[in-house]
Amino acid sequence: MDRLLIVDDSASSRLFLFKLFESHGFKVYLAEDGMTAIEQYNRYRPEFVISDIHMPNMNGFALAWHLYHRHNQSVTLITSSDTDLLEHDALDADGVDEIIHKSAIAGNLPELISRLPARLLARQVASRTCSALTL
Repeated sequence: MDRLLIVDDSASSRLFLFKLFESHGFKVYLAEDGMTAIEQYNRYRPEFVISDIHMPNMNGFALAWHLYHRHNQSVTLITSSDTDLLEHDALDADGVDEIIHKSAIAGNLPELISRLPARLLARQVASRTCSALTL
């Protein structure tokens, strides 16, 4: 069973995503901000992380950067309801695999889920390659 960490400061968004992904067979963990997400990540080592951008203590981009540079073993998707941000160059930030408008998640869930294994494999291969090059 794939493990997924959902990070959002909105309790209703966390609950919605929890129910959505749990019904598709994911083991889901929850965090309300980036700092709590790091604790949850270290405890459960999820393969996938879905994080809101705007949160207290640590935003979604900072969380993605942290996970990428400290672990580089999971796929991180960023969610936002800010349409302008979806087209911003900051999407090239380290650790962000994809950004999705919050309103599009439910309608595109089968497609989103189908892309996750390939993204995870690519991340794992890249991580092993980097490790081999530093030896």
